[in-house]
Amino acid sequence: MQDPPTPPLPSTSSVLPSARIAALVDGGASDARLDELCAALGQELAPADAPYEEVLAHWFGAPGSTWHPRYRGPSDLWFRATPEQDEEIRVRFGERYEAAAAGALASWADTPRGALALVLLLDQLPRHMFRGRARMFATDEAARAVAERLLTSQAQGWLSPPQLAFVYMCLEHAE
Repeated sequence: MQDPPTPPLPSTSSVLPSARIAALVDGGASDARLDELCAALGQELAPADAPYEEVLAHWFGAPGSTWHPRYRGPSDLWFRATPEQDEEIRVRFGERYEAAAAGALASWADTPRGALALVLLLDQLPRHMFRGRARMFATDEAARAVAERLLTSQAQGWLSPPQLAFVYMCLEHAE
């Protein structure tokens, strides 16, 4: 028996952010204009009161910044973290990780940004919090389920290329 199709996640506008950015880049927009649009996208796409925004801000920086064509993320955090960074993540996000692992944050997956934050919380952050221990893989399956739903929902168009890279990276962790 086949599962019913997953309904698309809600969006805030009918024009995808990637289309807005592409139109400006193709039109020869200045970096300043691109900065303005990325900041506006951040305000539009990132509800200030959403509990998942702290996870995204820690991982990617200011909301909207990842849409800029010249975005350079915190690769040291992503790929060469220090014990101090691991401890900061453990202290700052440990309780949220435990809640996500228990399924208490499942509603985050109802929006594209919330789903991305949940993928990070279940896939990337445990690799910092529990580095070198088997527990760092404990929520990989749950992260994969969120990532697969996100990628089959048409909602991935609301995430920037750097954000999507971490959704796909979660799938690479399937072992």
